[in-house]
Amino acid sequence: MVKLALPVMGMSVFQLFYNFVDMVWVGKLGTDAVSAVGTVSFMLSMSLAVGAFVNNGAGVKTSHAVGAKDRKKAGSYVATGLLGMSFIGCLSAFVLLFFPEQLVGFFELEAPEVVRMAQGYLTVIAWGLPFSLTNILFTSAFNAHGLTRTSFRINATGTLLNLLLDPILIFGLDMGVEGAAMATVFAHILVFAGFLVRILRYRDLPIFIPGISFRKLGDILRIGGPIGVQRVIFMSVSVLLAKIIILWGTTGIAVQKIGLQLEAITYMALWGITSALQIMIGQQFGSKDFRKLRETYYAGIKLAFVISLVSSSLFVFFPEYLFRIFVDEPETLALGRNYLMILGVSQLFMSVEYTSAGAFNALGKSYMNASVSVVFTLARIPLALFLSQYLGWGLNGVWWSITFSSMVKGSLLSGLFLLELKKIEAKESGATNGSTLTA
Repeated sequence: MVKLALPVMGMSVFQLFYNFVDMVWVGKLGTDAVSAVGTVSFMLSMSLAVGAFVNNGAGVKTSHAVGAKDRKKAGSYVATGLLGMSFIGCLSAFVLLFFPEQLVGFFELEAPEVVRMAQGYLTVIAWGLPFSLTNILFTSAFNAHGLTRTSFRINATGTLLNLLLDPILIFGLDMGVEGAAMATVFAHILVFAGFLVRILRYRDLPIFIPGISFRKLGDILRIGGPIGVQRVIFMSVSVLLAKIIILWGTTGIAVQKIGLQLEAITYMALWGITSALQIMIGQQFGSKDFRKLRETYYAGIKLAFVISLVSSSLFVFFPEYLFRIFVDEPETLALGRNYLMILGVSQLFMSVEYTSAGAFNALGKSYMNASVSVVFTLARIPLALFLSQYLGWGLNGVWWSITFSSMVKGSLLSGLFLLELKKIEAKESGATNGSTLTA
C-alpha cells in the first residue's frame, strides 16, 4: 500500500506545497485578496463536486475491471468517464464565465474591492475547468491501472509551472489575483497535454478502445451518483456556512480559506492513502480475495491515523505559528488560532472517515458512506446557528459544528464498514460451501 500510495502522496505534497506558496503570494496582496480567492474557491469546489458523479464511479469500475484482467472493459469505462467529465467541465466553465456577478453576489460581500477581485479571478479561472476536470479523470484512470508514478510526474510538472508563473504574473506583470488564476489555467493545460502525450506515445493504457456506452455510464453513475450527491451537498453546506461566517465580516472567510490550506496537510496525505486503498480493495474485490481486502483496510487505517496524529498535534500546539506564514493582521491571527485548535480535534476522526469512505467506494457501495456523510454534513447548518448565535460562541461555534460532525462520521463509518465486510465474507463463505456440497 505504501509503494502504491507514495506517488499519489507525492503528488499531494506537490499540490500542498503549491497551495501554500500560492496563498502566501496572494496573502501579500492583503486579506481582501485572500477573501476574494476564498469566495471563488467555493464555486470551483462545487464544479469538482459535480465531477465526482463521474470520476469516482469510473475509477472504481476501472479498478474492478483491472482486477478481473478485463482490459477491454477497463478501457471502455475510462473512455465513457472522459466523455462525462469533459461535458461537466465545459458546462461549469460556461456558467462561471457568463454569470460571475450573480455567483459572487450570492455571498453579499460588503467590500467592493473584494467583489471586484472575486469576479476577476472567477472569469479567468473558469477557462481552466474543462482541463482540470479531465485531468482528474486521467489521474484516476492511470492510478486504477497502478500507474501512480506516471500520473505523479505529469501532475507534478504542472504544479511546478504554476509555482514558477505565480510571482511573475501576480507581481512581475502586476496582474494581482487574475495572475494567480492565469498561472493555474496554464498549469492545467500543460497537465492535460502531458497525459495525452503519454497515452499516445506508449499506448499501454486502453483509454481509446471503442466502447463508450450509456450502459457503462449508468454503471458509473450508480457508484459515482451517491458520492456526487454527497460532494454537492457538502459544498452547498460549505457555501451556507460561509454565509453564516460573513455575519462576522469577510475576515472570517479569509481565515477559513487559509485554514483549509493548512488542513490540506492532513487531507492531501489521506488522499494518497485512500487512493491506494481504494485501488487495492477494488482489485481485491474484483478477484474475490477477501482476506487481503481486510488486511488492506486495517493497514490503511493505521497509516492514516499516524499522519492525522502529526497534523492534529501541529494544529493544537502551534496554530499561530502556522497562520503567521500567510498573514500578519492581529485579528486574522486570533481567529485563525481558534480555527486550527478546534479543527485539530477532528483530524483523527477525519482520517478514519476518509479511509472508510474509500473502502466503501471500492466495494461499489458508495451509497453507504454517502448517506452518513449527507445526514451529518447537513446537521452542520442548524448546529452552527445554534452554537454561534443561540449559545453566543460566535465563529468558534461554526468551527465546532464542523468538528463535532466529523467525529460522528468517522466513528460511524468505520463500524459500518466492518459490519459490511463481515456480511460479504459470510455470504462468500456460504456460496463456497454450497458449491462444494453440490460438487
